[in-house]
Amino acid sequence: LKLGEQGRNIEVFHEVLRSFGYNSPQSGLFTAQTKSIVKAFQQHWRPQRADGVADAQTMARLEDLILKSANKNA
Repeated sequence: LKLGEQGRNIEVFHEVLRSFGYNSPQSGLFTAQTKSIVKAFQQHWRPQRADGVADAQTMARLEDLILKSANKNA
């Protein structure tokens, strides 16, 4: 997922970012704000490549963190 893309996948991605505590937009558009949020996430959790593109590695890391958080709270 990257700047300019839109649709249901982006809407779901925004929901996931919000569930993780990021102030993500509620649109179905990958905006400059979304890119900044992804870049901030990457800088913290995957600093070797913080480009603001929500690639497979970024998505997997985000999912892993959410699952760990859910298991910790269960």
